Amino acid sequence: MKKRTGFDYLQPEALRQGIFDQQTWDAKQTEKESPNPAFRIQWGPKDTLIHQTPAPPGSAEKDAVSFTKLHLSIIERDAAERQAHRLLERQRQTTTFTVDSTGIPIANPSSTLQFHTFSEATPTYQGQPRPIDEYETSVWRLASILFDDLPSPSSEKLERKRQLSEFFKDLVSRSVWNDTSRARDHVEKIFLNLTGNRISEACNEATKSKDLHLATLIALSENSPREFREDLKLQLEVWRKDGSTADIQLWYRAVYEVLAGEIDASGGTALHQLGVSERLDWRRAFAVRLWFSIPSEGDIKDAVQEYWMACQQDSSIAKPIPWYTAERQNGVYDGLFQLLRLYAGSGVNTTLDDTLNPYNFSSKVTDVRISWHLYVILTQVKNKASFADAYGSKGSAISETGERLTLSYVAQLDNLGLWQWAIFVALHLRRENTRKGTILSLLASRIESLSNQEDEQSTISLLTEEWKIPMEWILEAKVRFC
Repeated sequence: MKKRTGFDYLQPEALRQGIFDQQTWDAKQTEKESPNPAFRIQWGPKDTLIHQTPAPPGSAEKDAVSFTKLHLSIIERDAAERQAHRLLERQRQTTTFTVDSTGIPIANPSSTLQFHTFSEATPTYQGQPRPIDEYETSVWRLASILFDDLPSPSSEKLERKRQLSEFFKDLVSRSVWNDTSRARDHVEKIFLNLTGNRISEACNEATKSKDLHLATLIALSENSPREFREDLKLQLEVWRKDGSTADIQLWYRAVYEVLAGEIDASGGTALHQLGVSERLDWRRAFAVRLWFSIPSEGDIKDAVQEYWMACQQDSSIAKPIPWYTAERQNGVYDGLFQLLRLYAGSGVNTTLDDTLNPYNFSSKVTDVRISWHLYVILTQVKNKASFADAYGSKGSAISETGERLTLSYVAQLDNLGLWQWAIFVALHLRRENTRKGTILSLLASRIESLSNQEDEQSTISLLTEEWKIPMEWILEAKVRFC
């Protein structure tokens, strides 16, 4: 099964040769008399995707060009426009525009651009939020926790861990509440509350049943030292050796196992016998390791690596599948987990190739909005990571994949009718000729959409005065349109 990357439909070879439009690329391929000219999926007018339909195997026919109409509802289109505008406007406010050594304008995101800029932005929804809106809020909040600058670098690891703990406590609160509301056994309720780090609620349940000893242990478990867990492990070992485990309720033993940090269920544990791994989604499966398995002075990276290793060894542990599906896809994981892996540097995922796969964040491969904003901040502002094909020094590196991602977002915005924002995004392209060609192409195809002289003057002022686009380009676009 081919790995879904979402970046396959823009030709890297075209970018390497400085070709920014499909017509030039097709003509160049025809000149080579290629039997199978390169083609990419691209946006056409009015929500139309232009793509290639392969000829039947063994047929003498050539591949056909197909046009597929995407039926976006007015509500979907309006939401997409508002989501894009909100983030781009926030980013524009912290972006400076200059002219490079070749005389071509370029956008330079400021170091003041942080992920919390997006997490604090006004929500785009009204009334009941949609799942995608809630999820996106979580993405920006997590990215801020993991990668934003902190006021006190000396305690950076512990502060990030504290914030991450609060983040996951909020993230899993709904599923924990649903489970506890269905549970009848008070010890099961204690256990379920622990899987959401709801220490006070777990203590209350233990107190209700007059088990003050257990309530005390639970109260002491939060940020407990290593010795606390070692004592509980010794208690579990005593029960196993003297054969008394059969006389102790399973949920009671499960609570002790969690407090002792014995999260990974093996054959003889209560967690295994109760099938707990199959009941917890990936967020809770990871979070209990963050809260109870690693030492209080441990790092986020330890919890990420422990959870991911457990996933490889135990098929019953919930895998971090994307939020919008219940089915596993090859190489596609929840974007939240991919950000955690990027921070932890787990395995081979120290580049952005897996992290920014659009399928991690959305079921629509044509929606690269979140991936693009993550890419710009992580590479151009923070220098935290890059795509595997990046070359050049930090801060000025060029990546074919990054260029394709930027061009994809340009096309997405242009298709939504947000062509001015498409120019803003194009200004982030790293290659001068690609940047110039893309902007000229947008101007030539969209300049006629300005409905009156007032709109035209306002737009030209934005493009030339703030974004440093030469007036000659606009005049050239008008000539090309005529």
